[in-house]
Amino acid sequence: MFEPEKLHFNFIDLLGAPRRALKGKKIWAHLMGLVVGYPVYAILTYLALWVDGESLSAAWDQYGIYPFFSLFNGQLISVTAWIIYILALLVWLVTTLLASTVVARITYKELKGDQFYTFTNGIAFTRRHWRTMIFSPLAVILIILFFLVMAVIMALVGKIPFLGEVIFMGLYPLYFLGAAFVLYTAVVLAVLILYLPAIIGVWEEDAMGCTFQAYAITWNQTWRAVVYSALIGALAVVGAMLYGWVITAGYHFINWIFGSSWLMGSKLSPILAWAEQVVFSGYNGLFSFIHL
Repeated sequence: MFEPEKLHFNFIDLLGAPRRALKGKKIWAHLMGLVVGYPVYAILTYLALWVDGESLSAAWDQYGIYPFFSLFNGQLISVTAWIIYILALLVWLVTTLLASTVVARITYKELKGDQFYTFTNGIAFTRRHWRTMIFSPLAVILIILFFLVMAVIMALVGKIPFLGEVIFMGLYPLYFLGAAFVLYTAVVLAVLILYLPAIIGVWEEDAMGCTFQAYAITWNQTWRAVVYSALIGALAVVGAMLYGWVITAGYHFINWIFGSSWLMGSKLSPILAWAEQVVFSGYNGLFSFIHL
């Protein structure tokens, strides 16, 4: 065991986020989440395109392993296709949240001084709390749906001749408060999804506790959540750029070594050409940095 890391409990602590994030255990955790979740997302997205009548071969030629670009072309039209795509998004979201919970737990243990807390320990912890990960957002969604259903019922009551207008005017203040609460709860849902891995990883809350924490953060820590999230977002961009530069440099270094004439030489070119065609096919202009 090491000494717990000294924290300032303000924005200064956030400046060390890239250093804490760029560690093997945490990169591996998110990589595993990506390996599990993204293929399912991609398959379901292509299924949605196929349901809408899109040729799978043509879609693959256009989007490759990045089928989410199909949204920018407005190719999902039918309700069935959208249902499949929303399911794909949910699968990807859940796997990302589970991987983030592993990372949050590892980070929490490191801050407490336990530098030997392993990726396997994080997986075991997340397995014990996966229900909380799913049912916490579901609870907030059910709250929103309850108020929406009540709004529809009261709107139907409002169709009653004369009496409906009287009831509408008499209950309008309650309708207004209910509408404000639904909008507030929608913001709480976004906050919950953003902070859920950290809430579970640190406090080990159940679904009720996570929901309460999300309401508390939204109401009591509004500006801190906004400013800190923006700062973390900026640091994440910087960290991702640094990590991407290292990955790109490693890619070129491997090509330089293995592509030497006295090693693999020209045998490497067709392998790289095939790999780049798969990875960078479709919208490859976005990935032109890899050739710099």
